[in-house]
Amino acid sequence: MGESVIVKAGTLEEAIERALAELGLNKRKEMDIELLTELYVPGQPVKLRAFRRQQTVDLTNSRGSGLTIEGNVDRSPGNIRSDGDLHITGNVQPSLFIESFGSILIGGTVQKAIVEGERTVQICGNVLSSTIHVGVRDALENELSLRLEGLVNYLERIDRAIHEILDVRDRLPEEVDAAELNRLFHWILEEKFIPFQRTKQEFIQKVKNHRTQLSDDWEVLADHLYNVLSDTVKSGVRNARDFSELVQEARRMHDRHAEDGKLDSVLELPYALNSVLSCNGTIKVTEKGLCNCSVSARQNVYVEGICRGGEIYADQKISVLESGSVSGGKTVLKTSETGSITIGLARAGTELWVGTECYLVDNDQVGVFARMLDGELLT
Repeated sequence: MGESVIVKAGTLEEAIERALAELGLNKRKEMDIELLTELYVPGQPVKLRAFRRQQTVDLTNSRGSGLTIEGNVDRSPGNIRSDGDLHITGNVQPSLFIESFGSILIGGTVQKAIVEGERTVQICGNVLSSTIHVGVRDALENELSLRLEGLVNYLERIDRAIHEILDVRDRLPEEVDAAELNRLFHWILEEKFIPFQRTKQEFIQKVKNHRTQLSDDWEVLADHLYNVLSDTVKSGVRNARDFSELVQEARRMHDRHAEDGKLDSVLELPYALNSVLSCNGTIKVTEKGLCNCSVSARQNVYVEGICRGGEIYADQKISVLESGSVSGGKTVLKTSETGSITIGLARAGTELWVGTECYLVDNDQVGVFARMLDGELLT
């Protein structure tokens, strides 16, 4: 197989999965990525070059401790991964992949690179044609924990019913083999068997689609659940006792990630051009603003500058000093039905979305505020 491939796909995740397959790799950390698309917008094709990783600087420090890399970083030592906080005093050069399970502080610019942090990412220089993700794994695992909750409720109901039946029949869980378990599953669920299978399959498919972004325990659980209620033996469940242990494992997984799913991540930077920015919490742009960027936050987006072109989404609040341009180019700001949008100066061509309701700025306006009230869009 080749050492590098160029792939094109509808989303960044699809492109990464395709590149992994073409290089014959299993994990994203085994591959280096260079974005070839100047402006990646979700829903539109993205092009990237993927390299089989030659060498990796793996900074396996304990969580909570900090490591510092002096000066600029480039591809010569390989990608950089840290289990704790990471401080790079200089610039991040093209084609690098920087990953930290703690916080990241970059003293210079980031150009044509990918940076992923779980807590806080602060970039002192400009972000150019790059992808910055903060807390995305937490967000994904939080979503999976919500899906898993519905699945666990089904499993716990089945487990309780099986033990009630065993109590009546005066039998031990170890005495109920996989074949008898399958018959009990169908009898207990009855008409809810198909909805359960659908819920289970949606959860498993979500895990498979994002396996390179998740901790290994998710894939292990998905593998165990894959054949439950269809081919119980293949799932590793030999009897009713094994099934109870599987249900308890699923509940512990849900509870652990439900507790971890906090929306407190922060991404802070002065300016971004032709970049993708996403954060599980809040994004703060402190100086010049954004130009032709795709931005999404699970909480808020604050821009102390100008937003020209591109699209910004935040669940709760968007606050922008100025949006659009004198030439009237399209700039899109979106929030949820319960969110709000505040703009100091909205240029003509600015498009505001609150839920499914849209307001188009026809002429330059000062002091624009948009939110929903009693089902109506107020501006």
